[in-house]
Amino acid sequence: MENVPGTKVWDHLARLWAASAAETSNSPLTDADRSELAARYQLVTLVSGAVVLETQQQYAEHGLTPVDGSATPNIPNVPEPSTSLLVMLATAAALMRRKREV
Repeated sequence: MENVPGTKVWDHLARLWAASAAETSNSPLTDADRSELAARYQLVTLVSGAVVLETQQQYAEHGLTPVDGSATPNIPNVPEPSTSLLVMLATAAALMRRKREV
C-alpha cells in the first residue's frame, strides 16, 4: 500500500475510515492490504486480530514488543459530570419548581 498525501484529519475519523476500508470485502484492497491497514491503525477486524498481554515477561515470551504510547490513537473523551454539579442542578431545579407553586 502506498502512502498517498492528503489532508490531516482527527485520529478517530482516520480510524473510522480505516475500519470501514479494512472490513469491506468488496473494496479494491487485497486481503494483505486490508490486514496491513488494520495493523497500521491498530484495529481488530475480520482480517486482523488482537494480542492482549499484561507484563513485559509475556511480551518477551511471545517475541513481541509493546506499542509505543505516542503511536496509539488519541481519541478524546467527554468527562462525566461530577456528583456535586448534579446535586447543584437538582437543588436549583427543585427551588425553581417550589417558587412556581406559590
